[in-house]
Amino acid sequence: MSNDTIVKIEDLHIEFSTPRGVVHAVDGINIEIKKGQIYGIVGESGCGKTVTGKAILQLVPSPGKIRGGQILFHGEDLVRKSEKEMQKLRGRRIAMVFQDPTAALNPLFTIGDQLMGIMKHHNIAEGDDLQYRAVEIMGDLGLPRPKDILNAYPHQL
Repeated sequence: MSNDTIVKIEDLHIEFSTPRGVVHAVDGINIEIKKGQIYGIVGESGCGKTVTGKAILQLVPSPGKIRGGQILFHGEDLVRKSEKEMQKLRGRRIAMVFQDPTAALNPLFTIGDQLMGIMKHHNIAEGDDLQYRAVEIMGDLGLPRPKDILNAYPHQL
C-alpha cells in the first residue's frame, strides 16, 4: 500500500443470515482510494453500495457480518478494531454521509449548532475557536457565505 493510499479494501465479503439462507451482499470487492481522488460506487438498488460504506465504519447492521477481507485506513485494518477504537475514529478521522438527507441534520437546530456540537464532541475545537473553525470548514468545502450558512436551518439551504 503506497503512502498516498487512504482506504484500501481487499477481498471484502459481507453476508446476512436470513430464514431463507445466507445472502452474500458483498462478494469480494476491491477498492483503493488515494489522496486527492474522488471515488463513487454506482449500482442497482440492493447491490451492496451502502453496506460497503457502513462496513468501512464497522456499522454493518445485524444480522450482517463481515466474513472476510481487509479494510485498511492509512494502513490500519479497521475490521480488527474494537468498537471503542472505532468510536475514536468515526466522525473525527473518517465519516459517511448517509443516503437519507432528511435524517442527516436536525431541523430544530442551526447548521452551526450541529457542526459545532460535533466538533466539540470530537475535541476538534472549543470555546471561541468553535465558530472560527466552523466557518473555516464551511469555506474549505467551497460553500458561499459560510457564516450565513452556520446561522441557517437545514430547510433554509
